[in-house]
Amino acid sequence: MERLALDPASAVREARDRTAAVLGRWRCQGERVEDAVLVVSEVVTNAVQHGAGVVLLRLLRRRTYVRVEVEDGSPTLPRLDRAGGAAERGRGLEIVRKLAARWGSQRRGAGKLVWAELPAGVDFGIDELSTEGRRR
Repeated sequence: MERLALDPASAVREARDRTAAVLGRWRCQGERVEDAVLVVSEVVTNAVQHGAGVVLLRLLRRRTYVRVEVEDGSPTLPRLDRAGGAAERGRGLEIVRKLAARWGSQRRGAGKLVWAELPAGVDFGIDELSTEGRRR
């Protein structure tokens, strides 16, 4: 498991770089790493633009999936919008929906947690979420 508190000024770049490095160390397949980096970028961007407070990124191994969790201090849950073809914004969660096997959000304390699970292309042999005794 990897956990990182992100500075809003550099959060997206830092999250992308850290995700690529961690997934490379975990021996995930290249295309799967690219997908995960894109999902992290979209969810962290939403947290910085629409959230509040510190943004936390957590990466977990779940047998054959990578679970991405992004937490921020706003209780407002994300909403999947159908952005029009010419729209410059509003496509982030649609990208997450298309790339992730599963995704969702939940309130956590005064804020929220947005998560996505993506195929890793490798069997880690462990499920870090289960070993923590946490529920989805």
